[in-house]
Amino acid sequence: MEARRPSVRHARWFNLRALKKCKTTEQMARLILDSLSSFARLVRVHDSGDFWNQDYFDAWLRVARERPQTTFYAYTKALPNWLARLDQVGDGRTPGAIPNLVLTASYGGTHDDLIDQYNLRSARVVFSPHEADALGLEVDHDDSHAMTHGADFALLLHGAQPAGSQAAAAARSLRNAGFMGYGKSSRVALPVVTSARS
Repeated sequence: MEARRPSVRHARWFNLRALKKCKTTEQMARLILDSLSSFARLVRVHDSGDFWNQDYFDAWLRVARERPQTTFYAYTKALPNWLARLDQVGDGRTPGAIPNLVLTASYGGTHDDLIDQYNLRSARVVFSPHEADALGLEVDHDDSHAMTHGADFALLLHGAQPAGSQAAAAARSLRNAGFMGYGKSSRVALPVVTSARS
């Protein structure tokens, strides 16, 4: 995405640099809150990146507490940060004390063993719908699973894959079957919210 759209890369790095300049969790939370529309009802935390430390994770907890009318959801491999606040955010299957923050563990990180150990709700990337069926997982085509507490689920392989790899062959098969990835055409339609002006 960043290679094809330099403006996306610029925006992501601008945001990261601004957050890294913050000295406290409260400052990060305030920066995030000031950047979000007060009318937002659904926010995916990161479409690239992850919770890089506990302070940053905790900033999102503060944001979710201050915006209880907004559902925040995220995929994460930063499982130690999550587990340090398990009572507040729940296990992804059921909510914790902050019910409007929904997390999903992503397999493929250095802490995958913690997913089973703590029974965290997770998502697996699969090469085909048949693989998802064999694992007993529903495929989330539009993030509707990710944005609500519930069972483990699968995501179809997406994004660029190394040339000549098994993943590249699987991606080609998915494209030939009509799956073009998780782009605009597969997003959930959300109502447009406008502010009332007097």
